[in-house]
Amino acid sequence: MQQVASRALDRCAASASAWTPHTIQEQVTRITTESGAQAMPAALREFVSLATDLAASDCFSILPPGAAAPEHVAHLTSLGVVAAETGTRPTHRRNPRRGTETADVTKAAQTAGLDEGQTVAAAAVASTDPLVIVEGAAGAGKTTMLGVAIQVAAEHRRASRVVAPTLRAAQVAHEELGVPATSVAALVYAHGWRWNEDGVWTRLAAGDTDPETGRTYTGPPKEARLLRGERVIVDEAGMLDQDTAHALLTVTAEAGRRSRSSATAPNSRPSVGAGYSTWPPTFAGAPTI
Repeated sequence: MQQVASRALDRCAASASAWTPHTIQEQVTRITTESGAQAMPAALREFVSLATDLAASDCFSILPPGAAAPEHVAHLTSLGVVAAETGTRPTHRRNPRRGTETADVTKAAQTAGLDEGQTVAAAAVASTDPLVIVEGAAGAGKTTMLGVAIQVAAEHRRASRVVAPTLRAAQVAHEELGVPATSVAALVYAHGWRWNEDGVWTRLAAGDTDPETGRTYTGPPKEARLLRGERVIVDEAGMLDQDTAHALLTVTAEAGRRSRSSATAPNSRPSVGAGYSTWPPTFAGAPTI
């Protein structure tokens, strides 16, 4: 029963940051059904009820103390969700002892027809700042701006790569920007991150046996290794879930001085949740443009 309750919470957390008791019951019921458990209807109902109550006991409400909690309001969450959100915050922080090398994008920006805001953003992305956040509505010219930033960075011998929530989006970015691009999932997978059907993430160390292939994991392939000074551009960063964002930031943080991150996101972001990360605005000291 404890295993079913734990898996139910894992599934709840994999899709949202908060849920209702009915959501827990739904996941418990699905897991029980998937297991092929057979019993009299009354016994199954009792099992589902007890497992649901057990899972709910490991949750806490995000509502203010004493506030009403209607059944349809998703107000339950878990320490795992809070930990995942917290884990995305301190990974990248500016080091005041290290200067940031700016880049003069004026000529390239004029040639590309960038406006003032786009020029400022391009200069930030092309700089050596460890983390830059660019916000803009659809059609605001983020792709054109990135093209200028990538061009200027290349002139300073700084490589760039794009990662996106989906492989299709990454392929479009590759075609439009002419730099290596892949999905975020593919990059973190190459660096040893794995996740199961319940949304639980783990990480392989070099020498571990990959449970998916049965082979020994030897580390990321050459094409997935971050180069010194490389800018990792995360397109539509607001679409990343917490676990994926945490994995990506861990990979870039491990590269230390060798890599930098840049996130692009629409002006309107989804609500906090495991299903959607608040990654772009959660970093202290990161310039937001």
